Amino acid sequence: MDWTDWWMFSFKQLVDSGEYDTSSVIEKEFLWYSFYPVLQFELNNIVTDWNAHYIRKSRYDTVYGRPLVNYYNPEQAGGAADLATPVADDDVQAFRQQFNVATSALSMPDSIREYCEYIRSYFGYSVPCSYKSAITLYRKLKEHYH
Repeated sequence: MDWTDWWMFSFKQLVDSGEYDTSSVIEKEFLWYSFYPVLQFELNNIVTDWNAHYIRKSRYDTVYGRPLVNYYNPEQAGGAADLATPVADDDVQAFRQQFNVATSALSMPDSIREYCEYIRSYFGYSVPCSYKSAITLYRKLKEHYH
């Protein structure tokens, strides 16, 4: 079972066991609050590992080399100099509003986030770093909400 299958199976078990109600907005927020740090950490590791691999030269018009080097040091990789185009903060905010882009990955109503943070700190839990710590926090949030 690969990484994505494992996570999908784990979340499906929560649904099948009745521990997670997919129609409950508050349970969705609790699940997101509990598992976001773990999932983000895992995804960051995958990105780092994947982008450290060497892409070989090809007869096709493709970029070769290590993606991390190509992105962060394009000059070293034989690419163009920094081609970033400055964008005004007002334009960024207008884009976020027009397309409803969250300003934070942990975008949830303040009252729910504050509740989650209160429960987490009250019971002495740190930010989850594993499935076990995330599911423990999720269960604690649900327990004290109902």
